[in-house]
Amino acid sequence: MKTAADPPTSQVLALFMRHSPIPMFVKAVTPSRSVVLYASDSLRQITGIAADEMIGKTMAELFPPELAAKMTADDWTVVSAGAELTVDETLNGRTFTTVKFPLADGDRTLLAGYTVDVTERVRAEAELRASEERSQAVQRIARIGYLDWDLVTNGVVYSREALEIYHLDSPPSLDQLMAMVHPDDRDRVREGLGAAVAGTATYEIDHRAIGGDGTDVWIHATAELFRRDDGTPVRLLGTIRDISRRKHAEEALRESNRQLEQATARANQMAVQAQAATRAKSRFLANMSHEIRTPLTAILGFAQMMQDDTQLSGIQKRRVDTISRSGEHLLSLLNEILELSKIEAGRETLERATFDVRALFDDIVTVFRDSAEARQLTLDVDGIPSLPPYVVGDERKLRQIMINLVSNAVKFTSSGGVRVRVSATPARPYEAASARLIVVVEDSGPGIEADECDALFDAFEQTPLGRHEGHGTGLGLAISRQFARMMGGDLTLTSSTAYGSTFRLDIPFVAGSYDALAAKPSALQSLRIENGQPGCRVLVVDDLEDNRVFLVRLLSAAGFDVVEAERGRQAVDLFVSQRPDVILMDQRLPDLNGDQAIRQIRSRPGGARVKIISVSASATDEVRDQTLEAGADDFLPKPFGKSELFERIRRLTGVRYLYAGASGQAGAASKLLPVLTRDKLEHIGSDLKAQIHEAARGCRHDHLLELIGQLGFGDPVVVGQLRMLVEQFDYPALIALFR
Repeated sequence: MKTAADPPTSQVLALFMRHSPIPMFVKAVTPSRSVVLYASDSLRQITGIAADEMIGKTMAELFPPELAAKMTADDWTVVSAGAELTVDETLNGRTFTTVKFPLADGDRTLLAGYTVDVTERVRAEAELRASEERSQAVQRIARIGYLDWDLVTNGVVYSREALEIYHLDSPPSLDQLMAMVHPDDRDRVREGLGAAVAGTATYEIDHRAIGGDGTDVWIHATAELFRRDDGTPVRLLGTIRDISRRKHAEEALRESNRQLEQATARANQMAVQAQAATRAKSRFLANMSHEIRTPLTAILGFAQMMQDDTQLSGIQKRRVDTISRSGEHLLSLLNEILELSKIEAGRETLERATFDVRALFDDIVTVFRDSAEARQLTLDVDGIPSLPPYVVGDERKLRQIMINLVSNAVKFTSSGGVRVRVSATPARPYEAASARLIVVVEDSGPGIEADECDALFDAFEQTPLGRHEGHGTGLGLAISRQFARMMGGDLTLTSSTAYGSTFRLDIPFVAGSYDALAAKPSALQSLRIENGQPGCRVLVVDDLEDNRVFLVRLLSAAGFDVVEAERGRQAVDLFVSQRPDVILMDQRLPDLNGDQAIRQIRSRPGGARVKIISVSASATDEVRDQTLEAGADDFLPKPFGKSELFERIRRLTGVRYLYAGASGQAGAASKLLPVLTRDKLEHIGSDLKAQIHEAARGCRHDHLLELIGQLGFGDPVVVGQLRMLVEQFDYPALIALFR
């Protein structure tokens, strides 16, 4: 039985791979690059690189260019063809045989492999080939001994070379010579000589002999029979060659092949175990995600509804806020674990879009300023104005990195402060980026011992202070470094117990434009369905009453016509009788599961028209892909917020909402926003325009509200729209209007 103290499967797999005596690895592979996900410590004997330094790196970052290109091409051949590949590779003057094979991990194929040092085998093969070449030109490059056996007198005459081969100083008798033949080969030699003397067979035998100095010698012996005119055998003239080196090379080759076969068998067994561990990890994460997200759906949903309740007292509202924050924290921990799993499996991808990088850093400081002040710390940021206003990149990943870094700095600093320094530097010559973003986060905390700095980037690793205070899971920095490397950069740490810690983020970026940013949809808070349009009926299907109650109340309050079902078959029947426009279909139901119910609904008359949003607490890519294949129009992982749910329904049905305006009154966003153009601002003085423009560039929220307040004498619609842009933090729109 799994206990709370058991490590997650991904950690077990990492440890399993890491301590394998066989040099093994697992990679995520694309046509252009291979990234190491797991590596055994024994690989260091081959590459000279520690396993920790290999994980997360591409071949180009680890090996010389020609070898890296060959490795990447071979990796893609294995993954694309789905077949095993054996290749020889040379590194640091040694030769290695590497066996690579595809490794199934859910719906994604990774690459696994192992490496064996075959330098000695290759050397033995070369010696064997050289020996064979010598045997073909034996007169030139080998010593040949001659023996003349008189069959009449039974005497033997030896050449000087023959005595040297046998390590003898004086000629032995025939009996002594036979006694020197290895006991295991003696009968075979006697039988061969007898057949040669009888004239029934040619004599050519390899055998072992014990030399005069006690050493073993491998002999290649031949003999030719001579007869008198009457056919009587009179002498046997033989040759001997010392073939010890060739035989030793053959034996070394056999031993190397035996070791390779054993290593292959062990590696295949470990690959089977690794696949089983990967499947177990996927099942564990899916179940954990579902079991945690299911109750969180009700917790966060009802907390959100209560936060909108104007009848709550101050203390009640604070308690509800605490419930909401605690639920969000639990959800973030779950998401971190799932995020790390996606990174390990090579499924995490970059989402590139234009965003306001200055606003991002300003938001980070705003978020953590209160907590810093509560701990009597300073929190300063330098260099924001030096950054370009808009960049193209993965805003979510950069934001998560910064949240992890600043949050840790504030949590583990008891006195002094935290400083964030940002700057843009020229891109490197070989990069397609416009520049590089450098972020340095310094704190005056207790610092970290030098031998703990590298381990801090491992999953589930924490400093003694972190473990003592019970802060976090030890995943934030591991994920942050992986994100940084995915973006083409890195995250490093220098620390001293005397001066605190300094984290340095270095990533490339491409400059963006306001036009691309302005094309992104605006996030507005929907209040209810706009009047004057056909009604929208929603069927809520969930076996848990708490989840149904939350959704029914939320949707009903917004003006939707709502019906509910707790089983799959009941949902199919209600679809036939009620004809809903939208179905929110939970995946886990008592009779039919969500996918089965979707297929049955799609097969009914009108089933192709209804819009179905599959809802599941198992928020994995596999579950999403399966339910979309079953016929769902969209997938919504639990828990979700009101805005996210309403936006999914709007995209599928075209329903229009009334949105919260700046003055607190509702207005149709589609009718309100297009009214605001630059020609509507002509009555505003140039000085005030300049102040608003500068405040928007600096993301100074409170100052912007004060400046907009000075326009109270103007057009109330225009003033309301400007105030709404401020409250929605839409600084780029303000910059464009007042530039």
